[in-house]
Amino acid sequence: MSYPLVRVLPGIALAISIVVVSTPSICQEMDEKFEHWPIDLGIRGTLGVARDSSALGTLIDRTEFRKPIAILILQNGSENEPVLESLSRLVEIRIEDINVDVDLDSSINTLIWIDNRSPEMIPTETKSRFKNYATTILEKRGSVFVCGPHAELVGHSYMDKQMDAPNAIKEGLNLFPDCLLELEYASTKEAESSLRTALAMSPKCVGVGLESGTCMLLGNRQIRVLGEGRGVFYLAPGTYPSERVHSIRDTKPKVRELDKLLVDLTQWRREAIDRSLPRFPPKETLQPNVPTGRLLIVGGGGLPPNLMNRFVELAGGPDNAKLVYVPCEEQDQVSEEQSTVEMWRRMGVKTASFIHTKDRNRANEDEAFLEPLKNATGIWFGGGRQWNLADSYYGTKAHRLMKQCLERGGVIGGSSAGASIQANYLARATPIENFQIMAPGYERGGLGFIQGVAIDQHFSQRNRLPDLVQLAKTYPQLLGIGIDESTAIEVSGSIAEVSGPGSVFFVDGAKLQADGSPSFSKLQSGAKYDLIKREQLVP
Repeated sequence: MSYPLVRVLPGIALAISIVVVSTPSICQEMDEKFEHWPIDLGIRGTLGVARDSSALGTLIDRTEFRKPIAILILQNGSENEPVLESLSRLVEIRIEDINVDVDLDSSINTLIWIDNRSPEMIPTETKSRFKNYATTILEKRGSVFVCGPHAELVGHSYMDKQMDAPNAIKEGLNLFPDCLLELEYASTKEAESSLRTALAMSPKCVGVGLESGTCMLLGNRQIRVLGEGRGVFYLAPGTYPSERVHSIRDTKPKVRELDKLLVDLTQWRREAIDRSLPRFPPKETLQPNVPTGRLLIVGGGGLPPNLMNRFVELAGGPDNAKLVYVPCEEQDQVSEEQSTVEMWRRMGVKTASFIHTKDRNRANEDEAFLEPLKNATGIWFGGGRQWNLADSYYGTKAHRLMKQCLERGGVIGGSSAGASIQANYLARATPIENFQIMAPGYERGGLGFIQGVAIDQHFSQRNRLPDLVQLAKTYPQLLGIGIDESTAIEVSGSIAEVSGPGSVFFVDGAKLQADGSPSFSKLQSGAKYDLIKREQLVP
């Protein structure tokens, strides 16, 4: 861009053109949004639903209670008498009327609501009262069961089935977060069409159909079914070309088939949201480049010799480094003694700490929690299951501060899960087992310290090349990187240098071999690879 500048000299007028050269921003891009993703990642207790109250016996017989005490609040009906008689043989019960206030003393940890009314027939005050009761029980990790036509109320929304309001969507109690429940589901085109129509009006919800004679249980974030039928899960197409449909049964799954028994609700909720956003990864090739700072990316199973010394050196040395360790844990609380922090202190590092939270609000707003990141010169991510790091930090202020560490010329490192999380595409992030390299709902979950790549680890040891080849064929715009155990790459700019005893595989889906499979390079210690040009550098 040029701007004319006129300077008047005695007797002379000069027209001078000043050229301003635009240079690409060296800042880490921060396009991850906090508000897009679930804050409540699971429930604390157990929540069960069934269409028929006769299913209560199955629920109670198959569910462990902390104490044999239950409170049963119900709308009266003679058809409930056999159920009550059966329940009284299984647990100690106390019967209350849902239409009046109930005193929940501290001994109550199981709450059952039987009702013969449809959701739209239940007064607003009654719904609010029950939600308060249920929240109290679940917060102390108790059990809540809802049986009857009204049970669809516990979802985010439900279908009003009155004749004068066909397929109208009404607000539910959201105890089953972001779910639209159909508890009279049958595998007919009419039933499927009804659920799809409802989802079209609530596209960010997960549609759940429960077949006859079947109960559904949500514990923390996992759903399973008990009884004869299936639980069927739907997602509307959104920005994707087709809907997603999956079913689970009460069965003994084969090895690597746990997804036929369990559903991770948080993953499905994330995918429903993801389908409302622009497609990811974008079709255009993103340039893998780290313009400031360094990345150390380790394939798990131990570190290459002297790699942690290299990390401390890049962070400023023992006297000047300000190091933060980020464990990858599913638990809300972790030990105050972290071995990585203790190792740094034995190395003479004067400023070393760790952060951990499962509370996204805390990672976004708690200034005391965020303080160690504000001046960090080095951040190390631990191993585990990488979706935990996405749940906790993606799109938060903590995430922004992590990227600013690189902008200041700092270093970010990590091993195993701490390797995969560094890419913007998050590989192998399925919460139910980790055998699938592509995890809908978590693909847009990496912390994005480097774009345009997908990183897998424990690579040769777990025979993961076929998986990375599959990913590269699906997303040729991404460069696949597979790293063996005790092996690492150091990334500066667009150059990755290998260290350690194993190999690093670079899989390029944009270049095909004679058999149609992606080409790949297998590099050993000392070799360098240009991530943008997708080729090995010749010494």
